Amino acid sequence: LYEPNAYRSSDHDPVLVGLNLASYSFDVVINEVDYDQPGTDNAEFIELKNVSNTAVDLSEYTVQLVNGNGNVVYDTIVLPAVTLPAGAYYVLCATNALVTNCDLPDAFASIQNGAPDGIALRQNGILVDALAYEGSIPGLTETSPAPADPDVIGQGLSRYPDGVDTNDNSADFSVHCITPGIANSSQTSTCTVEFAQVCSFSTGIATPVGTTNPIMVNFADLGDPAVDCVHVMYFGYDHPNASTALQTGGYWHIEATPADAGSTTAFTYSLTLPFANPVYPDDKICRWLEGTGPGYGWDCAAGAPGGYTATDLTRSGLHGFSDWAVGDYAGPTAVSIQSLSAQTSTPFIVWSLPLLVLMAGLIWWRIATRKQRES
Repeated sequence: LYEPNAYRSSDHDPVLVGLNLASYSFDVVINEVDYDQPGTDNAEFIELKNVSNTAVDLSEYTVQLVNGNGNVVYDTIVLPAVTLPAGAYYVLCATNALVTNCDLPDAFASIQNGAPDGIALRQNGILVDALAYEGSIPGLTETSPAPADPDVIGQGLSRYPDGVDTNDNSADFSVHCITPGIANSSQTSTCTVEFAQVCSFSTGIATPVGTTNPIMVNFADLGDPAVDCVHVMYFGYDHPNASTALQTGGYWHIEATPADAGSTTAFTYSLTLPFANPVYPDDKICRWLEGTGPGYGWDCAAGAPGGYTATDLTRSGLHGFSDWAVGDYAGPTAVSIQSLSAQTSTPFIVWSLPLLVLMAGLIWWRIATRKQRES
């Protein structure tokens, strides 16, 4: 059933034939899609990525969903006026509650999974990227079509390496564990994904969220407006940005409502994560800070864990939600170490070179003076 809204224009716009992407810039690409889940397809999403070196205005772009039977557009999503930073991701989904990092909920009713179907990305009406899957579509297939999205929870079609576009759907897209809103994962199987939410919290009470790998959330302050629901997605595989210092095999993505709960510091909570391996005194609960460059990375040192047991550890005094993992001997954040190294090594080079020159000059002067005395 097609239901128009402010970001969807038509369910029957024709697709322009002819595919010549070489003459256009590739600032934004279709980076990941999951259109098929077991049972009801209620966790579908499309991920875009800005692969350029500058921010882009998404209001210039539209996403078209294409029925390969007759090459007909059955839905067009007009993107809002959002500035997407270089290297950032933008996720469109049908059901916000079942897709992490969804930026545009209710973007479409559903994504067809026939053979074939496709997705087109247009900038000011010009086709700049296309994905045809489960068969070729005239004017929409880049060289060869991508494979089918398996009817398996946690798996989808991803560009791998992340963001790489060679204009060949069959080479660029393959089946990987889903990672909506973050870099695509290299993992292709054992894609355990579990969604859970709780919408009843009271301060001072540790509340479990999840079943297989539940976390514990204990709010000291619910904020204003108050947090009412916490959504947790557990991924049973490494975070795409996990370092060797992090425990392998799982991470948690946590969000909260109201919508501004993730950006305000008005609420305070403690987070307890399950930990199957032996706990060591310097283990940390690590938070992934989005972005690139200084100040981004794994925050593993913004306060020691508040407690340990044989199976979990807790970090207190937290004010925001993100991606979380357990750090094994993590110590300070990698970013802090890199920043410290950059700040100390450069000055050392600056002052050490003149010192070496001065020492060489003194040695030469002593030798010259001694020769004069001997003569």
